Amino acid sequence: LASQEARELRDLYKIWVQFMHGVSYNNLAPICIAEANVASLQPVVTSVIEGMTLICEPAAAKICIQVISKMASLWASESDFRDFVLQNAGRALLEVAVAAWVNPKDAQGLSLFGELASVQRVFDKVAQAAWEGLLVGQLLPAMGFDAQRIGEYVNAMRGDSEKRFRDLMVQHMGIIKDKKPT
Repeated sequence: LASQEARELRDLYKIWVQFMHGVSYNNLAPICIAEANVASLQPVVTSVIEGMTLICEPAAAKICIQVISKMASLWASESDFRDFVLQNAGRALLEVAVAAWVNPKDAQGLSLFGELASVQRVFDKVAQAAWEGLLVGQLLPAMGFDAQRIGEYVNAMRGDSEKRFRDLMVQHMGIIKDKKPT
């Protein structure tokens, strides 16, 4: 019964994030920040971020990442929202990158890494100093990255090739994943 409930929750989450994807990409996003709805924005974003790690499917995680990317590009100028998204989504993005259910050797996993690279480049574009500070000061060191790998990571993120960044991320996250206890 517990697995049935978990499956139903995962399916509901998928429907929710697909709905939020539709809202984000069909010019309905201003509804979320309307005066009457602004108090609900943080819980909505939190639920999408949680969807990345709870659904445990590359295609669904990719949709969550696309929604977060769109929201960040629309509202990152608001510092409280920016800090909230960077802190919470940043941690979840890196958690997904080393999740056991993500295999960068299959098409869905590689596509997911492409989205992970893309959203980090969006974060860097809209909040460069804040995103770099969070990556360099907290997130990457907490994962076990040394100074050399952190520098390579940030340089690749800022480089002219998203594919090169994706490939470096696959390589570095693979090293971290291999070090994780099973």
